[in-house]
Amino acid sequence: MAFVLPALNALPVPAQFGAVREPPVLTWTTTVAIPNFSDWQVGDLVLVKSDGSTMAKIIEGVQGSLQSSQPPTGDPEWTHVALYVDQGLVIESVPRRGIRYCPVQEYAQTRELRVRRLLRGGAPITPKEGTDLIHEASRYFEQAYSYWAIARHLFMQMAIPNADQFFCSSYVAVVHTKALKVTLDQLAQHRPLLPATLVNHPAFADLDLEWRALI
Repeated sequence: MAFVLPALNALPVPAQFGAVREPPVLTWTTTVAIPNFSDWQVGDLVLVKSDGSTMAKIIEGVQGSLQSSQPPTGDPEWTHVALYVDQGLVIESVPRRGIRYCPVQEYAQTRELRVRRLLRGGAPITPKEGTDLIHEASRYFEQAYSYWAIARHLFMQMAIPNADQFFCSSYVAVVHTKALKVTLDQLAQHRPLLPATLVNHPAFADLDLEWRALI
């Protein structure tokens, strides 16, 4: 059984992406369950645990050797991070494809997820602030993934996210800085800022994930 979701209809589309970003229709080809997206908010972090791929194993292994990725600050098994857009979509930076929109279903059926919401002044950000994050994130749509940037962070432990050289967590960091003036790697224990660092980052609070079965 398929579950169909119209996506992006509620979000203003920047003019420069109007010809590219026609609102897609997502088909969920699972017969088990889907996340209860009514609890998710635009701009939430979506963290994904390793899938055992070559790239994920490299990231997991190197994260395991870095202080910022070790418990209690981090957890090296979490190898990817994206931003929730709306109605079952995330925006993310991935190898070979660059910055793209992706259905959560691509991860949800085979990999563990964590969803976290940014706190400001001890309170969760508003839907307006979350939408500001996604508007900023959308500005970089289709920008290439930077293998050099991730190598620099992982192996040389360079800590400054660069808007010209994105991988998943540096993309998230730049978007938060530019949209909300939130610096996620301000403290030394959060550098280099990697998916494993964000999974326990004190600037975010976890959401309880609920699932609903398809009928």
